[in-house]
Amino acid sequence: MNDPLKSGKHFFRRWLASLAIFTIVLAPLLQAGSRQPSPVSQDIRRHPGELTPKVQDDDYSCGFLALSAIYESYGLDPVEYRLRERLGTSVPAIPFVESSTGTLQADLFRVLQQDGFNATPINPKDPVGYRQLTRHLEGGYLSSHGDQYALALISTEQVGGLHWIAFTHFDPESEEVTIGDSLITGLHSKSLPSMVEDNLLRVILLEPALADPYGSYGIAHLRGIGEMALSLPPLLLVIVLLVLIGLVVAGSYLTRKLFRSLRLRFKSSKS
Repeated sequence: MNDPLKSGKHFFRRWLASLAIFTIVLAPLLQAGSRQPSPVSQDIRRHPGELTPKVQDDDYSCGFLALSAIYESYGLDPVEYRLRERLGTSVPAIPFVESSTGTLQADLFRVLQQDGFNATPINPKDPVGYRQLTRHLEGGYLSSHGDQYALALISTEQVGGLHWIAFTHFDPESEEVTIGDSLITGLHSKSLPSMVEDNLLRVILLEPALADPYGSYGIAHLRGIGEMALSLPPLLLVIVLLVLIGLVVAGSYLTRKLFRSLRLRFKSSKS
């Protein structure tokens, strides 16, 4: 008769090994940037200056450029902070697939924590999230230092997919939001309700905080992965989840086969 306790231990060990395999296999897909902190430390302005959008000349640097413009408005030098390298913008998230370059949320949340920004993700399509966004841009939600900025992820056909932009101000009378977009010269305004209805997917509210260059980034990394999942179209998200479940199941099967083979070899070596 099988010992339930022993069987439970074997089950737990197999799934633990499967999780390790799963993590090793997927780690390159979930982050691309260097984990090293910034080589410099500069004082962050409590209230940002006017944002000057950067110009984009490729298909994948929007996240880096949007955050660079925000960094400069808060008094930080993105070049001295090695922002592009630490975000991994030019590094393919999927090895050898050049089209997988860009800024991943997992890298983004880690870098923001390292450099001294609180990052609060919100769903602008939810009424509560919408109100949090407008209050934040007006200076009344996260901060007591006046209006703060935010990163926004939109869908656009102009670059064939997802695109990062910066939000700097909200006018409650016109309901227009001021935008810094690397594909458009200078700041411009759009109706925020129209963007929510059309192509605004997720928003990350930013607020100056204490820098944490050598802290633990596990939670920030997981938050970034969660944001990555929430920004995917529903059908693609289902496909990704099915693939992940398949990898775990395959890992469990291979681990069981490996343990069985090692056990048989051990027994044969003793006899």
